[in-house]
Amino acid sequence: MNLKTHPSSSLFAGCADSPCVDYCIYNYEQDFCTGCGRSLEEISYWNHFTFEEKDQIIKKSKKRLDSLPEPCYNSSIQGGSDGPD
Repeated sequence: MNLKTHPSSSLFAGCADSPCVDYCIYNYEQDFCTGCGRSLEEISYWNHFTFEEKDQIIKKSKKRLDSLPEPCYNSSIQGGSDGPD
């Protein structure tokens, strides 16, 4: 699986801390941030979710990011070769 997130975001490895990667470009057509993969509601209420809810949101976020037709800005760090160094 190719995760399209910032490499410092080891948060996608089961930790429920915020998966924010400080690269916020919201895709209103698909209704999620192309940096972290979360919806506006998930971003806004992140601190109110339980650990289990956060874990489910992170899993959904991965799927959303993987659904993007083009790699995110940092895909080179995740194994690609056409992103920034």
